[in-house]
Amino acid sequence: MRVEDFEQGCEREVVNDQELHFVEVKRGGPLSVYGLPFWEQEEEFCRLPVGALPQQSKGVQGLAWHTSGVKVRFRSDTRALAVRVKLRGHSYYPHMPMTTISGFDLYMGQGCAQQFVGVTRTPENTLAYTYPLFNWTTSESQPCYPKWDPLDASGLRQFTMNFPLYNGVEKVEVGFMPGSRLEVPAPFTVPDPILFYGSSITQGACASRPGNAYFQILGRRLDANVIGYGFAGNCRAEPVMLDVINSIPAPLAAFVFDYDHNAKNSEFLQETHQPFFRGFRQKHPDTPVIFMSKPDTDRAPEDTEKRRNIILKTFLDARAEGDQNVYFVDGKLFMGTYDRDVSTMDGTHPTDIGFLHMADAVEDTLRLALARKRVYHN
Repeated sequence: MRVEDFEQGCEREVVNDQELHFVEVKRGGPLSVYGLPFWEQEEEFCRLPVGALPQQSKGVQGLAWHTSGVKVRFRSDTRALAVRVKLRGHSYYPHMPMTTISGFDLYMGQGCAQQFVGVTRTPENTLAYTYPLFNWTTSESQPCYPKWDPLDASGLRQFTMNFPLYNGVEKVEVGFMPGSRLEVPAPFTVPDPILFYGSSITQGACASRPGNAYFQILGRRLDANVIGYGFAGNCRAEPVMLDVINSIPAPLAAFVFDYDHNAKNSEFLQETHQPFFRGFRQKHPDTPVIFMSKPDTDRAPEDTEKRRNIILKTFLDARAEGDQNVYFVDGKLFMGTYDRDVSTMDGTHPTDIGFLHMADAVEDTLRLALARKRVYHN
């Protein structure tokens, strides 16, 4: 279908001398939404069901509106593309760039062959902006990446646009050249979502842009549908969060249990880690679970080792009880041996290099877990 068929009467805007027709991201539209497990029921840019927010901690109530892991995917033959957004509010973190906090980044290509195209630069002190992300209207305006044109057999390119990691949105529209074709995306190779639950690191601090969080890297490498349940400073394995996770409508391909950092001490971790897993396992008896310990092992090594052993015990106890769908990835292995200091921004939160190391460390285990479950799309 042509882009005009989806949004009759929608206003057009000239962006960098190129007229674009804007299509709103909404339920039932051609821009397929991922990373919001309750989107079809509520059509809210909230990672948790809105009705469940009052039971959550104050921190989670706010962070649930941050769109970490949210993305839209679509296919089009447009040769220029922009995003028009109204942000939920002003958001500022002194240790992260605005491209991470309130920015969108764009990838082009299908399956595991996606390439980065561009990222928005959020104007200062504004809640609404329009930004061009892609322009191939002339040979001089081609982006640095990719170096190839990923047209499929029907003459369309697949696009993936990642939402901000540390801010929310009220409205998002994508602009296309008039007359462009617009179609739903090709399916993921791993169509059922992989859920990542963890701390600010899981939410994406401190990647340089949304697509560089470790779970996003893994999603591209595996061509997998991913859900990012990172809640900065507020991943505490509460029963009310378990209730939400157990109510996700879609079957989960895997659960990456990245809970360690936000337990206030090792005693709290001991009290909450295994009960949370057992509550998940009761509802999801066959879902692969990957336990992870925290990556910043150079700080407080004695406490870090104590925490690691608590997580390892949850894994070993499950294996001893006959559970073959559990795996353990040791955070001590994440950041390598050399130049470890460049892997984090502040000794805790990974840089892009650190997130790349984390994805490398988790990838083989996650592939093995998915292969054993045979979750891949034919």
